[in-house]
Amino acid sequence: MQSTSPHATTTTNKDHLSKLPPEILHQILLLLTFPLPNQGLNHRIALFPLLPLLCVSKHLAHVALPLIYDSPYFRPYRPNRAPPQLDEGFENPTRQLLQRNSKARECKVLDLVYRLSKDANDATNPDAINPNTDGEAISALDYTAHIRIIDPTGFWTVFLEHQISPRVVEYLRRQEEEEEERVMGVELDQFPPGYLERFKNKWDFVLRCFQVDLHRHVIWHVAEPILEQLRGLSIPISDVDRYREMVGRFESLEQVSFILDEAFDFDANRFSHRPMHPEWVGIWKKGRESQGKVGRQWTGKERKEEAMRKMIEFVKEHSLLFRGRLTKAMCKDGWFWPDTQQSYPEDIQIEMLTSIPPAPKLKSLSRREWLLVKAHPETIDFSWVESIDQSWFEEPVCKGLPNDWVLPRCRRLKCLSTRPFGPDSFKWAVQERRDLDSLVSCSTTTARSRYRIVLDRELLLHCPNITSIYINDGTREYDFSEIVPCLPAYLPRLLDLDLWGWSALTFDPETLSLTPGLSSLTCTIGGTSLNQNSVFIPPVTELYRSFGLLGETEEEVVEVEETGGRIVRPRWTWDWYLPMLVGLCFSGEFAYLFRFRMLTGCPQLKHLTLDIRTNDYNGPPRFITEADLFIAGAGETRERIVAERLTELSLRGIWVVESETTLSRFLVDMFPSLNELETRGGSNGGGVFSSFSLGSMMSIIRNNPNHKWQEVHTGLMEPRRQEALGYGLCHPEWEADTLDFETAEMLGIKILFKGGNEDEYEDNDFYRVLKVLDFERDVSWAIRDDYLPNSSIPLQVPWVF
Repeated sequence: MQSTSPHATTTTNKDHLSKLPPEILHQILLLLTFPLPNQGLNHRIALFPLLPLLCVSKHLAHVALPLIYDSPYFRPYRPNRAPPQLDEGFENPTRQLLQRNSKARECKVLDLVYRLSKDANDATNPDAINPNTDGEAISALDYTAHIRIIDPTGFWTVFLEHQISPRVVEYLRRQEEEEEERVMGVELDQFPPGYLERFKNKWDFVLRCFQVDLHRHVIWHVAEPILEQLRGLSIPISDVDRYREMVGRFESLEQVSFILDEAFDFDANRFSHRPMHPEWVGIWKKGRESQGKVGRQWTGKERKEEAMRKMIEFVKEHSLLFRGRLTKAMCKDGWFWPDTQQSYPEDIQIEMLTSIPPAPKLKSLSRREWLLVKAHPETIDFSWVESIDQSWFEEPVCKGLPNDWVLPRCRRLKCLSTRPFGPDSFKWAVQERRDLDSLVSCSTTTARSRYRIVLDRELLLHCPNITSIYINDGTREYDFSEIVPCLPAYLPRLLDLDLWGWSALTFDPETLSLTPGLSSLTCTIGGTSLNQNSVFIPPVTELYRSFGLLGETEEEVVEVEETGGRIVRPRWTWDWYLPMLVGLCFSGEFAYLFRFRMLTGCPQLKHLTLDIRTNDYNGPPRFITEADLFIAGAGETRERIVAERLTELSLRGIWVVESETTLSRFLVDMFPSLNELETRGGSNGGGVFSSFSLGSMMSIIRNNPNHKWQEVHTGLMEPRRQEALGYGLCHPEWEADTLDFETAEMLGIKILFKGGNEDEYEDNDFYRVLKVLDFERDVSWAIRDDYLPNSSIPLQVPWVF
């Protein structure tokens, strides 16, 4: 047997790995970095396994580099354990990154620490960098192209007193001597009363101020050239003005942290009194009053409020410019100042969080999510919550919302740690179980099926091979707060979906994007007790708010998160692709919310029914405008909506069309194959024709003689004979009994009017339509209903439209 050398095996494996597409390699390397859940952008804990790949091949290095350098400052953060020596993991990459920014050399602080200017590389300079021996020399690679996150947490460990270079010491000593009441440009009276006494001497204080100033300049000069590509950034609160001016460049920003790097807060009562150093006494003798104040009042509180306001404005401005992009914003202490923990008011953090959307899939409720819950108490989707640690809560899980409202929505809940809720806290669960147990096997009949059938949220997930669904109950009226949506499901074999009542209200429309073979779809609400042919439609404003929207038209709709409204239902996007759908029937709120752009994704649709009839004829009208005829776009780029194969259209209820021209384009251009139209409802029963005269309808029909009209059910009351003749309508009885129509050309269309029963048509009681109205003639059969039969005066009927 011939053996294979280890070198050959390695080469073969390397070749196989190098042949993988970059996308597959990227996914493999992501698994090697051990992602942690719920850790945001900084989720990696093991980058070292990737480092050897940089030496294997250019192909592997090309894929590994973006993962290694996307967050160059990522380190586990332990503020109470400072390393004993300079953290070169911060210093070395910082120098290389700053060398790429020519503006950094103009900053005195950066030049001193990282030796950026030309003289710093001079051979005569003891601090110079030797590019041949020093691993800190500038790399030929531009790592800035890969950076996505800048979060130098624990940056204060970079600068330790015993490792300061002579150049930096000289600069700081000069600062200490020249500025008695200022340090690094900061007025000493900006610090809290009594805080300066915590430092041994002014030199210790100068070092601390220098660290803060260095941190501020490093973040800005590293981030400024690449603001457009950053997904995560830590912003010093003392420097927030510079970032606000550039907010329009943060087009990719997803997470932002504001670092409290100023000493706003200090409680002198928590610490024992320390004797004042002679240097501080000397400073006070030159004009400073006791307790660290000067002649004017200390303004730390006002300055903190101003800084918090600017922080909130940054988040709000970004949310307006890049809606939905920013998903996480927080404020945290930078741990720069000893003996004082900097904090932020809770209401400030909540106000900031209300400007960004809530977490789409919140899986746990604990102390970390408390502010997020308080910021979005009524808009968070609790259906993804798996664990609740409520033992520390002094009040319900969501302030303002009872537990018996929140807990039923946590359908994935597996772990609950809580204080006692009190009696009847889980009464809702007992009742729900009884409702489910009352289901009769193999039947949709329940003890109260007349009103509601309650489905398990995961029911459809367990039926991947189902082909037909028909669920019907007697739900007539409902409250949005009771609706708990079912989960979307992949149903590749489903052909018919027929939902009536509660099953329709709890249906998740995302399922429609997972049913490629669907041929028939019905979503409707049962008729009212007074009229089975009319349905309940909630007040329009409440209806939109239940989906998290405000406004009643496409142009007016805005996100309701801005006002704190409750989102309890998934939204209907009307953009599904259903290539096999033939029949579509909506009633109630589903018909009212329908958008005709859905037709572009239904190329085979032939039958469409939209019913918005309510118990009274003063229900909410649905308006059809020019905008409904096009897919949203700008100017001439708008695409007209055309349903090529639709042959039957039924519009029931109050449909108001803005003009006769729009009505013509709607019926003729949008539906070129339409041959049967039914419209009923409104104050006169005419549906879409209720806002126009009978003549408008006839004009549309007569002006499009080549259209494939066959039957039009107008929903109007049958006209008097004289009125019908005036519009060129002829009843077959008149034609057969009294008139020779050999010279009159008729259109191949039947016009039906409403009889005694407004919901029934007599198929044999129809009118025919004259093709042309361009002559006048005396006809003996054209008699008014009140015309005297013995009169010898013929009645002249002008057939001129």
